[in-house]
Amino acid sequence: MRYALVLSVLLASCGQKIVLYNNVDARYDLFDSYVLIGLKGKNINADADASHILKRIESAISEEMARRAYTFSSDKPDLIVRYEIVSGSVSQNRNNNFSNNPMIQNQFGGPMLNNQNIVESVLLLEIITADRQKLVWQASLDLKNHAKVTKRKDILGSAIETLFNTYLYRANSKSPDPTLKSTK
Repeated sequence: MRYALVLSVLLASCGQKIVLYNNVDARYDLFDSYVLIGLKGKNINADADASHILKRIESAISEEMARRAYTFSSDKPDLIVRYEIVSGSVSQNRNNNFSNNPMIQNQFGGPMLNNQNIVESVLLLEIITADRQKLVWQASLDLKNHAKVTKRKDILGSAIETLFNTYLYRANSKSPDPTLKSTK
């Protein structure tokens, strides 16, 4: 349900917008290890292209966590980093406005409408505590709008970097570190 809400909020926005939650009460100074949990999407096929995309996402997340001095631990991590791509299809009708040309009218005599299905995707990242399952940080970004504004070819890497620019905590640090903001 919350993912549908995130998707609808992002799809309604015009420009690049990050939907963000930071838990100000979290004990950031107690966190230094993490485990990465992958996608739980329903519409993802297990083909080679999807596998490549998932590996790229996981690699970019691991790079960002390492840059913040967190260590990967599958045994007893402090944090769980989870990602998901939430996608949906939006139908868009466009009037071709050829009503003056009788050769291009539909069977009812009106102007033809061009129906177009557009796939919209949102990248969602979240960090939760491993012991109590409490949300520490969550951020999401509309990938279509992000692709329009980024100058980088690696859209996923750029999107993950953009999202992590809102998570400015180093491992075992109580306060945010603005130097963690990437300027690529």
